[in-house]
Parts: sequence; C-alpha cells; structure tokens
Amino acid sequence: GTGRSDAAKKDRKRSSPRRTSRRRYGASPVAVADSRGGLCAPDGLGEDGCCCAADRPPCDRCDASGCCATYEDCVACCVGDAGGAQRDEVRRRATHAVLRRAKSDFELCRFRCLTNSGSVLHQNSYRSRRPHCFGTTRPRLEAGMSVNSDAETAAALAASVHGGVADPYVGEVGAALVFPCATDTCSVPDQDVAALEKLARRDGGAPP
Repeated sequence: GTGRSDAAKKDRKRSSPRRTSRRRYGASPVAVADSRGGLCAPDGLGEDGCCCAADRPPCDRCDASGCCATYEDCVACCVGDAGGAQRDEVRRRATHAVLRRAKSDFELCRFRCLTNSGSVLHQNSYRSRRPHCFGTTRPRLEAGMSVNSDAETAAALAASVHGGVADPYVGEVGAALVFPCATDTCSVPDQDVAALEKLARRDGGAPP
C-alpha cells in the first residue's frame, strides 16, 4: 500500500550516504572548473561534484597578468591560491556591480573570466590567444589576431586606444560603478544582463 511505499522511501533516504556538493562550472564539453580551483574532464568529477584529481595545473595556460587560453583555465586559476592577490585587487577596483558584490571567490571568478568589450578588437576578433582574464587588465593585443588584416592589427598596436590594457570593468581604487549604468545614454552589455538580473533577485530588488 501507500504507507509501505512511503516507509521504504524513508529507509532508502536514511541509508543513502550524505553528499556535499562542490559547486562546479564548465562551459565546454571537455573541461570543468570547480570552486576549489580544480580542473578536470567532466568524467573526472567525484560524487561530491569536485574534481577527484586535477588533469594539470590550470595556471599553466595563463600568463603573469592573469589572462588564460580557456574560460575553465581562467576560473580554476583565479579561484586557486595563485589568483588570490589579483582577486583582491579586482574587488578593490571593480566598476561592475557583480564583481564588487560577489559573495564568494568562485562567483567573482566565474564572472570576471567572461570575455567583454575589452577582450576584442573591432568587435570581430579576440585581442589575444588568451582572451579570458581574471586580473585587473584586459589581454594585451597580439599581432596577427585581427580577421581584417595584419596591417590593421599593426596599426592598432600603435594606437593607444587599442594598444592599452585598461579593462572596462576595473578602474582606480574607489572608482564609481559604471555597470549598471546610471544614465540613459549607456547600456549594460547583453552578456551581463542575466547576471545582473540574478544579482537583483538575490538582493530583493528590481532588475536594472
């Protein structure tokens, strides 16, 4: 009967081992970064949701400024001990609400490692072979990255507007928030809309 079925379910629940789920994030079918800085293939995850054993050090594919070849490399390196100083500096200088108000290192790193308008050249090419950055600067512009022409890339390198490494989401210490915008003439990048709406719901406010 129903009573016997409910009792059986309760017995199975009591006998099942407790699992502590480790938050994880993977944007590709071949790699997963977990919240303690582990990096592995999806089939390398344990029952607790974290990487049982790292495939390789995630920072191997990141440069000294914190720019990495893949999103998962970036998140894992950022969350780990090697990313500590740069995480703190990003928090201090963030001009984006999600970065400044992130409640965990994992939340900050997942958002910071997304590409943004500062990661591209002419809106159609990545500036670098390492476009995912968790530090305070955007990727340095590499020659030959533009799909337009090598000559155009060379010219862009000489121009301060493209050659500089200032990131749109990181300013000076104490800088005012730029995202979400306070004026009608600027807008939040499309890729940030979902993150900002989630932040607003969490804080009990209306989406921007």
